[in-house]
Amino acid sequence: MTAGEVDGWELLRSYGGWIALVVVVLLLASVTVHRLRDPHLRRGLALWWRLRWRLYPGPGFAKRLELWRHYGRPACQQIALRARPSLGGRWDRARLHHREIAVFLGWAQGWLWRFRCYATLEDIVLVLAPHKEGKSAWLAGRILDAPGAVVATSIRTDLVEATAGLRSRRGRVHVFNPEGVGDFATTVRWSPVDGCENQTTAIRRAAHLVAAADSGGVSDQGFWTNQAAMVLAALLHAAALARLSLAEVYAWIVTDDPTPVKILQVRRPGLSTERAAAIVGRYLASHSRTRDSIAMTLRQVLRCMEDPATAWTVCPDPGEGLNMRRFLTERGTLYLVAGEGEHTATPPLFAALVAELHHEAHLVGSRLPYGRLDPPVTFALDEAPNICPVPLNSWLSTAAGSGMVFIVAAQSFSQIEDRWGARGAKTIWNSSKAKLFFGGTSDPEDLERVSQLCGEITLPMWEESRDARGDRMRTKRWETVRVLPTEQARMLPTWRAVAVRRNVRPTIVRVERVWARADVKRWNRAGAAIPLPRLEHGQLALDGGLGAELREPYADELASRRSARATLDEPRPRPGRPWDIARRDDDPDDDAAGQVPASPGGEA
Repeated sequence: MTAGEVDGWELLRSYGGWIALVVVVLLLASVTVHRLRDPHLRRGLALWWRLRWRLYPGPGFAKRLELWRHYGRPACQQIALRARPSLGGRWDRARLHHREIAVFLGWAQGWLWRFRCYATLEDIVLVLAPHKEGKSAWLAGRILDAPGAVVATSIRTDLVEATAGLRSRRGRVHVFNPEGVGDFATTVRWSPVDGCENQTTAIRRAAHLVAAADSGGVSDQGFWTNQAAMVLAALLHAAALARLSLAEVYAWIVTDDPTPVKILQVRRPGLSTERAAAIVGRYLASHSRTRDSIAMTLRQVLRCMEDPATAWTVCPDPGEGLNMRRFLTERGTLYLVAGEGEHTATPPLFAALVAELHHEAHLVGSRLPYGRLDPPVTFALDEAPNICPVPLNSWLSTAAGSGMVFIVAAQSFSQIEDRWGARGAKTIWNSSKAKLFFGGTSDPEDLERVSQLCGEITLPMWEESRDARGDRMRTKRWETVRVLPTEQARMLPTWRAVAVRRNVRPTIVRVERVWARADVKRWNRAGAAIPLPRLEHGQLALDGGLGAELREPYADELASRRSARATLDEPRPRPGRPWDIARRDDDPDDDAAGQVPASPGGEA
């Protein structure tokens, strides 16, 4: 054997294993591609792998040209011509970052070039996702991207922890945390009485407060709700005229005090209070059972006054309350944090506060040259049916033209139906031009709803048979099937969601995780502190950690009705981790490998 033959044999022995491996991989790839041509095999488990490989999901989903035209920047730039008139012409918008003209939904298929899918600033975004499936992580990114003011609701302080540091660079950050949930203290207070010198304002706020309260235990709920709203509006009007707080309003309800009648009977130039005085007088003179039913409804509405800490947040001194107009124009951020459970007393407060911000945004926008807020205010309403039951069924029809972006998140469609009724839920569903559905739900109605929304498609199916001589023959037929069957909607991979926008075919996107963003990573590496006071030993702090002085205006069973100062002695429990955004560590496609990064405040 020659030396050349020996060298060739040694070379084959050295690289023979690698060559065999490459051949096997090529054979498996060719077989897989050939089998995936079958429409049947594109469904089921094949869809899961195609999404993992970032391939086209399959027939019936939006293709590249549709993604670019209807989910990409062209559609957003077209809407931004009227949604953001202050940004200049079309070419000026082409150079802007997407956060100024769009709401980012996620990335569609593509390895080298991932298609970014957006909703426009005039699209109402409805998000349905079960608990701990990535909804909060995606929503935190939308709060960071919002070009204007942001109003965000949550049942935990995870959104505050993830976004407050970066949002403080755009404007002042506020936290309204009446129940002391989590680590962050209340930094702003607001009184429903402020501004109720105007009877229209009093009627509007009373209606929102009463509508958001749970009065399911009262018979003839509709009648008592209307009566309670009328009485509460008159009481708020009387308290505002006498420069009193919500504590005195609650005291009047509990003790049947005739003081508001005396206040309303005083003649004031240019102001008519006879109607309000008559409403309160008729309420006090009514039969005891009628009066008790109305009072029970009102006490349910103002349950927050039974907790000294919560009462302190809604009884600010004159001039200390939230300046809504300044908040909207200075691109501030307001976090509304509520406790979990059915017995929380904050939903009426949150609904009234958000309703007033919505009303103020509508007024400010209507007086601008283009009749809308620019930049728009973003309402990121997480767990909206539970903690912020505002009348979305009537708001969403006019939100797009007023400079307001609504992102409504819920765990299931049944929550929306329970809060706003079947007709109201249909209105919200139809008004939401962009919808995002996460996987993992087990509700058959939600799965069927998503499947029907994606539509159907006709595919060629081949049937194999044998003729009389025993030879194989294939027969082609056409079959109408669902684009996304219910079982596939349930088994979507982690961090994937079905996106549907307007009249365009659906797509499946890979949603954003807030901790994987470059700006969040830079903030965490810098170790900067969040400019918000923290709760220490269950105390409420205001403006940098002052003492926990609480107002107790109804001591001695509300008989004296004097404002006293008290200290909250009983500590509130603190969670084990401040960063509580849902994160799935079993996702092999995670960009941020390893543990959850340290919070901006330096805590692990």
